Amino acid sequence: MRDLAIPTIEGPGDSEGADADEGGADATRAMPRIESAIPSEPGPESATVRHDRMPRTRVLMVAAAAAIALAGGMALWITHPWDPNLYITHSQTDADTSMAGYPGYLSALTGQDGSSSATDTSSDSSTDGSDSSSSTAYQAILDDYNKLGTYADQLDQSVSDLTSTGVSGTAAERQDGQSTAEQTAIDISNLIDDIASLNDGDGTYANDIANLTTLGNWLRNRSDAICEAWDSSVTMATEEKILAPLKKIGYSSGTDNYKTLFEENYDAWKPVEQ
Repeated sequence: MRDLAIPTIEGPGDSEGADADEGGADATRAMPRIESAIPSEPGPESATVRHDRMPRTRVLMVAAAAAIALAGGMALWITHPWDPNLYITHSQTDADTSMAGYPGYLSALTGQDGSSSATDTSSDSSTDGSDSSSSTAYQAILDDYNKLGTYADQLDQSVSDLTSTGVSGTAAERQDGQSTAEQTAIDISNLIDDIASLNDGDGTYANDIANLTTLGNWLRNRSDAICEAWDSSVTMATEEKILAPLKKIGYSSGTDNYKTLFEENYDAWKPVEQ
């Protein structure tokens, strides 16, 4: 057999005795340090790293081409070179001025007798129509004015009946008095509505209508008090309770505040035809 010359690994030395023999085994098991052949990662301050982080030339060219294409497309969309009239809103058709200033066919001049007669006739017809309308408005106002006087007389009679049969009459008499007073109140209310709908003749009778409305309101306020008194009368209440509503409007000796106002202004506010 061939004898191989294999070196023997010894410890630190035989001079250390038994301790050297025990340390030799540990020394045999120790691994030598091996350096890596792969270079370590460069730091952030490295010039190579800064270069690697910059966009590539191809990326820059693609981005520039996309920006140019987008700008060009927007310009074409706004200007529409293939249809310049797309955004024009005014008329593109020339107006026909061939007949501009042409008065049309005239059968007679304005200053001739025939035209003057026609104008006068039209004016007279318009005036007659206006006069007729004004006369109708006045007549309607006058009719309502006369009705106000009639209803005022009915209220006077109702008060007279109230102070007699209303405080001492039979149940049937009191019922009749109440029915009459209520009907008068309804008539007055309807008359006020009619006055509000009158034609004032383009303002000619506006003041007269306002005066009639005031007269009507005075009658209605007086009528409300009279109806309230008759309502107490049919219950066979005492005279003091029956006449209490009239006392509220100043009733004394057959008259009251609203009656006085009405009589002081009724004749003065009679409408006059204009």
